[in-house]
Amino acid sequence: MVDVKIEQITHNKWLNLFKANYQIRGTPVEWFYASRKKDQTVVEKSKIDGVIIIPIIIDRHGHKRFILIDEWRSPLLDREITFPSGLIDSGEDIMKAARRELKEETGFNLKRVFRISPPVFSSSGTTDESVSFVFAEVEGEISDLYQEKTEDIRVFILDEENIGELLFNDTLKINAKAWAILWGFYISE
Repeated sequence: MVDVKIEQITHNKWLNLFKANYQIRGTPVEWFYASRKKDQTVVEKSKIDGVIIIPIIIDRHGHKRFILIDEWRSPLLDREITFPSGLIDSGEDIMKAARRELKEETGFNLKRVFRISPPVFSSSGTTDESVSFVFAEVEGEISDLYQEKTEDIRVFILDEENIGELLFNDTLKINAKAWAILWGFYISE
């Protein structure tokens, strides 16, 4: 175990910058990272921050269509294509958060959950954020009635046959987690 001294640099509501000082093999290290967690403890860091929903519509012939969103992302100064996702609110479990975020961002409802992943990390060099994937069949219609005022989300439906067109379009910004999951479906066909 490494002895780490942590200093909080910023004090914002949703995300903060921290500085960690420690030594590796006698060499001092100063590392900056972002975190949504108030307490920087091993116990707190084991809690899941958010959910990513992989919403699938399955027709009576077994054909799959995926619900994706195109959302404004400030750090990119552009829009990003991804799956619906969001933070788990205090007192929520993964399923409640998944239902809420799916409805808010797309208008769709969860019908059946296929699998929930364990916590996964996507950029541990810069953040401690973890998410769980919720793979689910959904039902309903596209609606923006439930979006928060600060969200700019466009919902679209992607047919299985068109996954490749999205994956290899170098004019779009696609979320890395969404790209990897869609790639898995693409190569399994």
